[in-house]
Amino acid sequence: MNIRAWWRKQQFLPTVASSPLHPSYIIRRGLAKGIAHNADLFTGRVLDFGCGSKPYRSLFHRATEYVGVDIQASGHDHQELGSEVDIFYDGETLPFEDASFDAVIAFEVFEHIFLPDPVIREIGRVLRPGGRIMITTPFVWPEHEEPYDYARYSSFGMKSLFERQGFHVARVEKIGNASETVFQLLSNVVAQRTGDWSRIPRLLFQVGLVFPLNAVGILIGKMIKDNKRLYSNNLLIGAKATG
Repeated sequence: MNIRAWWRKQQFLPTVASSPLHPSYIIRRGLAKGIAHNADLFTGRVLDFGCGSKPYRSLFHRATEYVGVDIQASGHDHQELGSEVDIFYDGETLPFEDASFDAVIAFEVFEHIFLPDPVIREIGRVLRPGGRIMITTPFVWPEHEEPYDYARYSSFGMKSLFERQGFHVARVEKIGNASETVFQLLSNVVAQRTGDWSRIPRLLFQVGLVFPLNAVGILIGKMIKDNKRLYSNNLLIGAKATG
């Protein structure tokens, strides 16, 4: 694997080796751990809704088929992102038959959907009765992929979104804690401030600040008991009703 391919993988599945230069290390580390912990629940034909580059595909070992769908008009360039979209859809009707998937996953997508209810109903249509869903959304995170950034959901908001469309929500996991979230935001500020610098000064400055912020944020997060009212992301696990 060349350096560029390694770095691209590190963006979503980070290891300690990338932490000195990874300004989103804390949040991406938490997301990767949460998704990996639940991935074995998802078997059979899996639909990755809003798949982009399918960064978590390797975690779903038990999927017999893994289909990625996305919308063409979004806040990122699919070609630049290295997207691996199998099928583009029109944002309204998924081009699949009723109950044609055993599971649906969507990672950091619903903050970009202005009217989520019809989208969730459409997901329910293509999901078989009893089929599982795993959804992640940010709770504390800067605006991104502008102008297609519309919402932030609390754990209660996430649960309500899917329950009111007839899904059974087994649990909503909060990813990150107050300390990690604060230090993650500080790391973001450093990255934004140095974004226009030339490569070498930017790397040196980020190594001097990003790595300590990542390390201290995670360390303090482990040391201090936290009520998790401030956190970075939600991870919802649920299923389509069978009745």
